[in-house]
Amino acid sequence: MISLGEMSAYLPHKRGFAGYTTRFWHPAAGFALGWNYLMKYLIVTPNNLNAAILVINYWTKSVPNPVWMIIFITFIFLINLLGVRVFGELEFWFSSIKVIALIALILFGIIVDLGGNPAHDRIGFRYWQPPDGPFGIYKLKEVGGNVPLARFLGFWAVMVNSLFAYMGTELIGVTVGEAENPRKNIPKAIKRSR
Repeated sequence: MISLGEMSAYLPHKRGFAGYTTRFWHPAAGFALGWNYLMKYLIVTPNNLNAAILVINYWTKSVPNPVWMIIFITFIFLINLLGVRVFGELEFWFSSIKVIALIALILFGIIVDLGGNPAHDRIGFRYWQPPDGPFGIYKLKEVGGNVPLARFLGFWAVMVNSLFAYMGTELIGVTVGEAENPRKNIPKAIKRSR
């Protein structure tokens, strides 16, 4: 992110980080990165909509899922029509809610782990023992009983899910073309995103 910030402050342009890849590496890599970025948002947006519908289905199933999908798509569409200022303000408040929720979930996890659960049982590191510890065996039957490969696949299955949470930090590189005084403001934004 710091390298992206340095390139953005030094040579701001409207093509985002795919443009930097084209300029500083190779046009084919920039082309591939641009298409990968497009595919990411074509996949992530419906994924998030489905997740929102699953959360709502926990409380009520009286409204059909396609109706919720239309409501959410309309909401996203209207937010994008309102302009950058409203979008930025909504992004700030929704991100604040997300940060508060994450802090609450971390505290909840610590409390439950230390015995604040209904059974008043201190869990500790009980589930970190083999075979289900930090390098648990994953899909052992599918890999023909190969334990090292199953552990490797388990590690990468968790890694993919955890990296999914870090998507979006590269948006600073996309907004460079629209920022006021990018040589001054982009380094500030990069420092705040770490």
